[in-house]
Amino acid sequence: MTPVTRKRRRRKDARPLEILQAAAEVYAERGFAGTSLDEVARRADVAKGTIYIYYETKLDLFRMVLQWMLDDLPDPLEPLEAASAADFGDVVSKMLIGLASEITSSPLLSSMVHIILSESRSVPELGEIWHQRIIAPIITRLTELIVRAQALGTVRAGSPYYYAFSLLGPLIMGDVFRIALPQAGDGQLDIVELARQHTETILRGMLSDAASALDADTSSPRPGT
Repeated sequence: MTPVTRKRRRRKDARPLEILQAAAEVYAERGFAGTSLDEVARRADVAKGTIYIYYETKLDLFRMVLQWMLDDLPDPLEPLEAASAADFGDVVSKMLIGLASEITSSPLLSSMVHIILSESRSVPELGEIWHQRIIAPIITRLTELIVRAQALGTVRAGSPYYYAFSLLGPLIMGDVFRIALPQAGDGQLDIVELARQHTETILRGMLSDAASALDADTSSPRPGT
């Protein structure tokens, strides 16, 4: 293989990522409706037809850009992997605070979320992407953990599904407020601190009396420390 051939091969292998990077910039600047594949192609330095080799539609491209961004972040569900239901409070706290940190760490991801929230009425498929790629996996895993915790008596009786939504809801609302109404917040909304305070508050209601007592005992400073 000649040097020129190797260079072309490397360029071809890099094209899908280059297209995703260019598309992310254009989507962030212009929104979904305002983005044209002509502009994406121009920024990626490829022919427009090249985009269709890898991505069938503009919506498919948007879906893959979002997935690329999510894959590039630490997995917010990692604390739930093989988590012990007996440690429910600690596991949920780590997961929600970690998720809040990720929400605020990527301006491009925030722009994509803003697009989904603001344009899903006119493009319902965007809402489906939001649900399938972000909300549903978190709710499903949280619900499974809550079911196990209830079986152990760690969490009070109640709908595991609604408990999961109650845990996640304020973070979603806080991010909507931060992205869609930045001027209203006057820069004071700290999503990580919101997650920390919300977690402490809701766990007091979710944990059983025995689990709450154990949690309070383990979190209290020992004499002489």
